[in-house]
Amino acid sequence: MDIRLAKPDDINAFFQYLEAHLSDDSAGDTHLFQSLSSAESNVTTLTKSQFYHGIKKTFEETDWRRLWLAFEEGQVVGHIEIRGHIQAYTQHRVLLGMGVATEHRQKGLGKLLLDTLVTWLIQFPQIAYLDLWVLSHNQTAINLYEKYGFRVGGEIEDMFRINEQPCSYTFMFRPLASSSASKI
Repeated sequence: MDIRLAKPDDINAFFQYLEAHLSDDSAGDTHLFQSLSSAESNVTTLTKSQFYHGIKKTFEETDWRRLWLAFEEGQVVGHIEIRGHIQAYTQHRVLLGMGVATEHRQKGLGKLLLDTLVTWLIQFPQIAYLDLWVLSHNQTAINLYEKYGFRVGGEIEDMFRINEQPCSYTFMFRPLASSSASKI
């Protein structure tokens, strides 16, 4: 397994993986993991643009992103990404998103991706917190995040109505050890 920071040359392989990953959302025995209906679970032109341009930007620029890809035999099998919050005065926090291909779930790849990200973030002491949102019924993801030191910050009940079903949204955060936030 090779996990590396994505380069512009990796982006098309990432989009192919992401398209397959999103199509798995709520398919078969897989529970809903995106705040999208099954019909909307695809990679839009806007999403492609946000990733393609975002990975080229510096932290000081708006809409920056960093993306790591997990490769096995040349194929993307997982990802983790961070981006800045859009609100002012939040430069000390980043928003996390991640996913793992169906056949690689429950094998430790999520933890490896988180390890890679946290190790990389050590060089940026100005980033004090990792934040994320997860659909509240996604207990598998919540369990992973809690094992990794994330804490629940709150829940918005009935945040989404996806396929006419109410879905709650849980906010989780993790102070980073290299920051003063870890002393809380």
